[in-house]
This record gives sequence, C-alpha cells and structure tokens, in this order.
Amino acid sequence: MTRATATSPTPPTVGTALVVFTSILAADQATAVPHFHQKAIIERYLNDTGVPHVALRPGAFLGAPDMWKAGLAKGKLRTVGRAGVRWTYVHPHDVA
Repeated sequence: MTRATATSPTPPTVGTALVVFTSILAADQATAVPHFHQKAIIERYLNDTGVPHVALRPGAFLGAPDMWKAGLAKGKLRTVGRAGVRWTYVHPHDVA
C-alpha cells in the first residue's frame, strides 16, 4: 500500500487495490468548515483521478470505550441531535 496526498502529481494506483477514505457526512456541502472542506477536496481528487476508492461518510464516530455504556445497560441510547434525524455511526476500529 502506498500513501499519497491530494496534491500528488500522480494517483496512487500501483499496488493499490482500493483506497478507503474516511470522510464526513455532507463534506461537499460544508465549505465553510475547513476540515470538512478538505475532505471534500480529497474525495474530488479521488473521483477525478480514477483511483479505485470508497469514501465513508459517517455522521459520528463511536470511539470512546464507555461513551454510551451506562445508557445502553438501561436499554436507552442518549446522543446529541434532534429527534427524528438519522445518523450514521462508524467505529474507528472498523476502518483503521
């Protein structure tokens, strides 16, 4: 596996079967948020160069070991956000 940046002159194709890029939900719409916008630029680069890739766009990460442990033990999941808004969650171990 090779590493490349969005400014690499040639895409990382030799020896790369598939690039899995962890982006963020609505990266292409969040141009005012610099670290979200950067992810949109990388997604565009991967699309434009034809590098085989998948861009995961989670709405949140579930990385803290005990983040929801107490609530889940009671059969409840308490999180931030409005009721009725769907979120996608990814655990860092699933993509690392």
